[in-house]
Amino acid sequence: MRRKFKFVHLLIILAVIQFCWVMYRVGGNSLPHNKTDVAELVQNMDKAIKNINGVQFTVEFEVDSVTGPITGTMKFWGEQGRKIRIEISSPVATLDGTIIIADGQQATMYQPHENLVTVVKKEQYNSLLSELPGVGDIIYLLLQIFNRGFNNVETLDLGIEQINQRITHKVQIIYRPDKYLENVTTIFWIDQETFLPQQLRLAATKNNFTAGGIITLINTMIKNKPIDPTKFVFMPPPGVKVRNLPE
Repeated sequence: MRRKFKFVHLLIILAVIQFCWVMYRVGGNSLPHNKTDVAELVQNMDKAIKNINGVQFTVEFEVDSVTGPITGTMKFWGEQGRKIRIEISSPVATLDGTIIIADGQQATMYQPHENLVTVVKKEQYNSLLSELPGVGDIIYLLLQIFNRGFNNVETLDLGIEQINQRITHKVQIIYRPDKYLENVTTIFWIDQETFLPQQLRLAATKNNFTAGGIITLINTMIKNKPIDPTKFVFMPPPGVKVRNLPE
């Protein structure tokens, strides 16, 4: 009887050791989870995003470029009807202080480093954003992704992680190619309560060029609250050159 007790005791100790080893290998941010209906989770995220009439938030970003990672923060204001305002802060001088305002018909970009304001029609949004190294490609991809929605995609459950002290479902979403996007792979960290993204990693290829980066929410997202209309109006500072494209 004593031997049997010792044997059971040994099994318990070994099980505890194995559990600790597994938790060590998994890492501090990962959490145990049950399998999730990923398709339903992604659809819930899609609904949560579409239910937002107005939003304000700030993100940190790190994007790839030929000269190395580019970092900074972006403040974002958006309303349905495709009104957006983005303010960029970055150690990269050519990006720092950049303001982008768009209303679905045209976009205005102010680059203080160049002392320049550029105005384009919506057909030239991509050309405008391409002037921002690395970051412009990511902004354009984000706009395309959220405008397209989450249909015609492949999904994969990657587990549960804690981001910003929030429990999130980590889900890989691969967009099947269309005329706007090719070989787009994203990873969304979806808040299990709000179904809104807390973090996003993406990589996309268009015309043999690959853009990628990671974006993390760093403050509480303010949803469905009135936004000062002047946020979507830009008055060029005195002395700034203004160009309208195509010229």
